[in-house]
Amino acid sequence: MGWDFSHGGDLLGAAEAFGYCEDDFLDFSSNINAMGFPKNIEKMIRKTISSLNRYPDNRCRTLRTAISYYWGIEDENIIPGNGAMELLRVVMEMPQIKKVFILGPTFVEYEKLAILNAKVFDYYELIEENDFCFEAEAVFEKIGDADAVFVCNPNNPTSQLYPKTEMLRFLAKCKEIGVLMVIDETFMELSLEGNQNSLVAEVKNFDNLILIRAATKYFALPGIRLGYAVVFDQYIAYFWQKKATWSVNTFAAEMGDIFLEEEGYRKKTLEWMNSEMDYMYKNLALLPKLKVYKPSSIFILLKILEENLTSDQLYESLGKKGILIRNAKNFRFLDHRFVRIAIKDRKSNDIL
Repeated sequence: MGWDFSHGGDLLGAAEAFGYCEDDFLDFSSNINAMGFPKNIEKMIRKTISSLNRYPDNRCRTLRTAISYYWGIEDENIIPGNGAMELLRVVMEMPQIKKVFILGPTFVEYEKLAILNAKVFDYYELIEENDFCFEAEAVFEKIGDADAVFVCNPNNPTSQLYPKTEMLRFLAKCKEIGVLMVIDETFMELSLEGNQNSLVAEVKNFDNLILIRAATKYFALPGIRLGYAVVFDQYIAYFWQKKATWSVNTFAAEMGDIFLEEEGYRKKTLEWMNSEMDYMYKNLALLPKLKVYKPSSIFILLKILEENLTSDQLYESLGKKGILIRNAKNFRFLDHRFVRIAIKDRKSNDIL
């Protein structure tokens, strides 16, 4: 039997299993901004509808200009894609990558993509007793003959943020031995320190660094599918060659203004995170039968300490009440004792 690569957010499947309408669930299984999408999105969609009778700009020029202004980097180093997944696929298809090294437990799609592309893969097991923290020296000692290292920061599902200083130390060591470092920063903006720990600005300094970002988590638009890679000059032509033509749809290609005009939205998001991350952590920690790992992003990993309760049972029990959580047993190195929950608004958090 193969590895289970299922995900949260399957509302239709949950509706079939538990007898609710999709919109009636309280969904704690998918990690998106609880503020909902920015108000300007509706304006952008109305404005863009008239453009649906022609192909979107395959080079995403307007979008790349906005993202480059947001980061203060050259637009040529930005490669938009159909969510982060398309860009991760392009990375995993790189012919120079024969063996990948993955820090786990982490996003299950890294392993899935390695298998689909016939890559050898190995794991570094982040230590539970150390709260799944990242230690550059310890990880570096285990790289072996890997060609690329995949790191999710903040990490899904552990919600641990690896400090910029540690990541830079590790990146420099990887450069010394010719190892490519792929950092998935999908949740970076959804951490309290925001982009302060991002390595986007380092791409020009390290030819062994590829950054993957996703706009749809932060702006609560997973249905639009928009991600982007930030790559060193030598990888630009490869990415454009390998990514699918017109993979960024018309609505996603017009998201540039959202990056630049949503300061109020960003302020509200930060206020929500400051309030609810601490609130959820402290209240869940009061429950005697749970171990709660302190979050750095908008989701929390929980370990069930009750001997007669499994993640399957907890998932089903809450599902019958119209509440969805993420059964975390399919993350490598986790098991039937682990679940992950998203942090939502105060009313929803109190219901859970």
